[in-house]
Amino acid sequence: PDPHSKVLHCPDGGKGSYAYICLTRVIALYPNYTGYLMAHFDVLPIFYNLEKKDLSRIWIPPITLTDPSKANDWQWPASHGKQAFDGFFSTLRNSGRNNSLYSKYLDNYMRNAGKNLTSSFSDIFYLPKRFVSDWFILTDLMLQNHLFLEIGFAATSLLMTSTTISKEIIQLNGERWSEKDLVISLHDKNNLEYYHRIDHQSKLHQVELILDFDFIRIIEVQQKFKMNIIIPMGGIGHRFSQQNYRFPKPLIKIVGRPILFWLLDNLDTKDDDITYIGLMKNLEKQFGLTQILKTEYPKRIFQFILIDFETRGAAETLFIILQSMSKDRLERKTISLDCDTIY
Repeated sequence: PDPHSKVLHCPDGGKGSYAYICLTRVIALYPNYTGYLMAHFDVLPIFYNLEKKDLSRIWIPPITLTDPSKANDWQWPASHGKQAFDGFFSTLRNSGRNNSLYSKYLDNYMRNAGKNLTSSFSDIFYLPKRFVSDWFILTDLMLQNHLFLEIGFAATSLLMTSTTISKEIIQLNGERWSEKDLVISLHDKNNLEYYHRIDHQSKLHQVELILDFDFIRIIEVQQKFKMNIIIPMGGIGHRFSQQNYRFPKPLIKIVGRPILFWLLDNLDTKDDDITYIGLMKNLEKQFGLTQILKTEYPKRIFQFILIDFETRGAAETLFIILQSMSKDRLERKTISLDCDTIY
């Protein structure tokens, strides 16, 4: 049974070993698209680079050519390796005697790879519409011979390439996980089209999913809703303290009023909106900010979260404030603003 209209079960895929046939099934189910991008669950496609690519060409990571006499490692000794490759090409040659299309495939391959075996990383692949009919034929033959996907994707790409590789194929540039934080790993690497692999067992790459759909609300533009405004101030403002400012950043005066006051002055809030302010206890003891704000804005609802320690930044302060909220407060629309946002 199909649990979702966009989920396609592909038992022929051999637990991923023959994933090309799953792509074939999707194309058959959704014909006439410009092209089809396949990405495995542990690959991060970098779309801001991929969207610049030519949609009329095949996209695949770099293809490696291997001399058959040296195909003694990796997947080559397995039944789905060199043996399956030889069986696949034997089928093509036998069919090519009476079929010009099959002969063309073989000619293409000889021109592009000679007598070498081919392989490539195949967890990300793009097929343009113009190659779909060829793809159907070749993947059916690959599945008949149980050819491994990382051999099959590369071989099929070269079998379909009737001019030159540079004209028909875009070789994608990617990188493997360095076991560092994903943000650090991707920093200043603007030429990557994919990143592999996203380690789902690592806390560095885990994303917590909110499964309680009671927290999801669709709000119409005209609908009146209650708002949480969060202003995180869990640090001491090192840049300012190092410059010998007397007050923390929120209380530094600009044109006669503290920065924080300029923000609050310009917030268009309703009577039942709540302004959350998270700050360190020692700042509260030193400056009495809670009483100052209650006096300055008597009609505004404030919720002060006093923190025992200096947080590592606004994100951690925001997390602490959200943890303090009740379920009904979390159901409100929420916005977080730095104290100097007005500028």
